[in-house]
Amino acid sequence: MRDRFTRYYRDCYPGVLAFCRRRAPLDAAEDLTAEVFARAWRNLSNVRDPTRPLPWLYGIARNVVGEYYRSAARHPEQPAEDMGERAVAARTDAVDASIDVTRALRSLSADDQEILMLSAWEDLTPKDIAEVFNISPNTARVRIHRARTRLAQALEGVPQ
Repeated sequence: MRDRFTRYYRDCYPGVLAFCRRRAPLDAAEDLTAEVFARAWRNLSNVRDPTRPLPWLYGIARNVVGEYYRSAARHPEQPAEDMGERAVAARTDAVDASIDVTRALRSLSADDQEILMLSAWEDLTPKDIAEVFNISPNTARVRIHRARTRLAQALEGVPQ
């Protein structure tokens, strides 16, 4: 069990850290990543596919980041940033300035934003996304399709 966890940590730490950095303040990302792996250690028997732990770890990370923001909202002395805005801002520098993807993404629900980020930026398959959201792969495919459709509609309304 210890060897398996060590392998998960070694192989997946960079991806989980990048996931947290795109969704939380940079100074909190390492602590959040540490919490992800602490929870993973405690729940190692719950991994669905031991050969592909990253979607499971992203599911844990999604919960940890969500708890971080809920805690920040309860403690106003700690600045809380919008999860979607932070994630979008981290990536939009590379986007052609003529298309305002940031505004289009912000117009979507938090779940749509997350599905699109997991699909495009984390390069997860519908099966992987299903594991992150604890839904069926078929439901994940439908949600991805709908989120992409809503993004395309939002982009049509953005001035170029």
